[in-house]
Amino acid sequence: MEKKPHLVIIDTDYDYLKNIEEDLIRSFSPEADIQVITDPGFVDAYFSEQQSVELLIVDDENYGERLVGQNISRIFLLTDSLDTERVFPDKVKVFLKNAGKSDLLDQIRDTLDDIDRASDPENGITEEAPEETGPETPERRETQIVGVYSPIGGCGKSLISVALARKLKMLDQKVLVIGWDQAQSVSVFFDEDKCASPDLAEKLKNPDEDTYWTILQNIGQEDISYLLPFEKSLKSMGLHTAQLKVLLDILKDKRDFDFIILDVGTQMTQTMSEILDKARALILVTEPNEIASRKMRKLLRDTGALPTCECILLSNEFESDGLRIPNNTVFGSILTHANWMDAEEDPVFYNVALKLTE
Repeated sequence: MEKKPHLVIIDTDYDYLKNIEEDLIRSFSPEADIQVITDPGFVDAYFSEQQSVELLIVDDENYGERLVGQNISRIFLLTDSLDTERVFPDKVKVFLKNAGKSDLLDQIRDTLDDIDRASDPENGITEEAPEETGPETPERRETQIVGVYSPIGGCGKSLISVALARKLKMLDQKVLVIGWDQAQSVSVFFDEDKCASPDLAEKLKNPDEDTYWTILQNIGQEDISYLLPFEKSLKSMGLHTAQLKVLLDILKDKRDFDFIILDVGTQMTQTMSEILDKARALILVTEPNEIASRKMRKLLRDTGALPTCECILLSNEFESDGLRIPNNTVFGSILTHANWMDAEEDPVFYNVALKLTE
């Protein structure tokens, strides 16, 4: 799998970015890893380590010394006015913000095409280019939801959510991870010590035309994308399954992700079950020990307790007391590993990812 070029947008001007960000993500996310930075404090943190960026789109305020020593191939500088006396390196192109976004989007397209051609090992062989008919908008696939659930606490649901997301990304899927258990536990698997804005909670409770923009501003991007955790529990933020439905409906409507991995936690309410009825699949997690086995038997006896989507049963052997679960009852078992980093590489996650993308 070829690595996608890294496209980074840095601008603290809310109104300007709001005008172009959705077009950027929709037009170019199939072929580039896009990262949007609007928080001035995060800009310094981002460049505190050397970054490798194929295309940096940056405003005047953030263009300067912090870029020295960074591995940046090309820079698009966004400015409010032109200064004819300023001299820029060859790799820098200047764009007027008030000139509209069409020229910027066209230049991004041309630059990504140039990068793609440069990385082609057969670049020396050229064919006559077809007649230009204008840029094509990539067909957007339907966003599929995958829930991860268990009535058993501490059985590895969050680890499974993150590991599965990473394997799906290896299969060229664009994935978003959402932790909707009260502790939002998936956040511990990411380095970024950053919380979602309280504005997001209010937008989910009272959605309007800016809600999608607010969601985008609260998506962290490392090797995979994830919804930033709220500083407090979901309940204390006034967030319930109704707000989750708002969030998922907006994300499914925009279709900017192929998969959303939803860490449900240990509570399967009626509303959650109804949301997952339309999901691609539910990953149901158990453990090979007596207590977990009793909980699982009780759950499976209640035929209305689980959603009607496809169910994939995984067993996590980390908390085994020697109990053996018959192989014909589970899709696969996560073997005992010394640490969570090794557990993430268990082959069972790749097998699940293949099944989900069949």
